[in-house]
Amino acid sequence: MPPPDADTGAGLAVVIPVRDRPGLLQRAVDGVIAQHRPGVQLIVVDDGSDPPVSPGVVPPALGSVVRVESVGVASARNAGVAAADGCGWITFLDSDDEASAGWIDSMLLAQSSGAALFSCGARYEWNDGAQESPVPAPMWGSPDAPRALFLAGTFAVDRSLFLRAGGYRAGLRHGENTDLGWRLAAVVRSDAAACVSVDEPLVLVHAVRRDRDTVVRLESALAVLADPPELLLADRRTHATYFAIAGVAASRLGQRRTALSLLGRAVRTDPREPRHVARWARALVGRARG
Repeated sequence: MPPPDADTGAGLAVVIPVRDRPGLLQRAVDGVIAQHRPGVQLIVVDDGSDPPVSPGVVPPALGSVVRVESVGVASARNAGVAAADGCGWITFLDSDDEASAGWIDSMLLAQSSGAALFSCGARYEWNDGAQESPVPAPMWGSPDAPRALFLAGTFAVDRSLFLRAGGYRAGLRHGENTDLGWRLAAVVRSDAAACVSVDEPLVLVHAVRRDRDTVVRLESALAVLADPPELLLADRRTHATYFAIAGVAASRLGQRRTALSLLGRAVRTDPREPRHVARWARALVGRARG
């Protein structure tokens, strides 16, 4: 699903995509409702749940449930933005996350100050008991760059800036927030847009460690590499890492020729990184043995 058409207005839309997680969704929704303010819309996007999410999950006075048919999280978020009529700012929350006290108020305060982007820290609680607290970091390689953290729940942005950045890349199943963050940062830099950031963890992420499907890793990396954001191209190290991620995934899937090509691109992009050379050499030896 493509990004929605441009729209202007005040207020804030909270977009929560979900598929088949009714218990977790209710917790996320309750956390938003508990700190609801006038002008805030809550949009739950049901991405093909079975059974469908009940419209009653969101009180009609506060927002709505939008149904899409298994389009994936990136396109589901875009659909939520399209449904957020009249809201000048948008933010996203995953169905297994919880907004902490002050989350909405902090976003509305940044919006009222004239900022185009707000970002906060997060608290990760992993299923193995580990904890982590990422905070906003410079959006590009400059000591005076504004800081942001692009994870669900950690940023809110002017809707027009989101649309100019192209919204979420439709169909991207891995790294969609990172990809969007690069493109949002490019617009922020181009406009010299005002940004507000705090390190305070205003969202609680109930995280589960899982191995990302190799097919999804390859598919997602190739999609980004086929149309790389400006800031990815400017970052030689990260650009090379994306080639390496795709190359390793291709190798694991038995796509040796593709793997050699991608790992070779990683070496040429960042020849000072010895791991890229080692990966390319292993893939070459594997091909010769085959």
